[in-house]
Amino acid sequence: MLTEKAAVITALIDDRWLLQGRVAEISEQMASGTIVFLRHLLSHYSADERVTVLAQRSGESLSFPVSIVHSATSLTPLQSTQLQQGSIVTVLNIRDESLQLYAQMKDSDQILHLGPLKLLNPYPFKLILTLGLFVLISLSLAIYILVRGMEKRLRKLERAATRFSRGDFEVRVNVGGADSIGRLAMAFNAMADHIQRLLSLQKR
Repeated sequence: MLTEKAAVITALIDDRWLLQGRVAEISEQMASGTIVFLRHLLSHYSADERVTVLAQRSGESLSFPVSIVHSATSLTPLQSTQLQQGSIVTVLNIRDESLQLYAQMKDSDQILHLGPLKLLNPYPFKLILTLGLFVLISLSLAIYILVRGMEKRLRKLERAATRFSRGDFEVRVNVGGADSIGRLAMAFNAMADHIQRLLSLQKR
């Protein structure tokens, strides 16, 4: 069953075969392509025939509203100028996430009107929520691993300092790394070497 966002696209292959496909979501690009195609198709008919042909075609091949109008009062002056110059004018309604498209027929004052269409939302709420939770969990895990590693290295340094304070002047710490903890361990080892040399000199 078709919804407001779905579309059925039909193409005639030959006298016996009809190719039909269903699109679950209608995008702005698809709607623009459709109205350009319809304008080209209707240009082969007279102005009087177009309403009939469009009604027949839309009933057979399209599942969204298409009509021919003679004025578009919802357009701004700039949009009306663009329409008269042959451009496809898109009117987007942010509130209900819908759009309408207008295309001027080149040989008459007829305006091809497509819509309103419900837009495809490229970032649905569930997807955003899932991605947000994934990023949050990934960051939390990375921070935990980083902090856990730093904590282990600091504990090594703490145990070495405790042993040194109790008279074990041979103790040295090897935590590696070129970060602040690594530099602190190097400073501790240099201090321990210096103190050990001073004690040896004092004994001699």
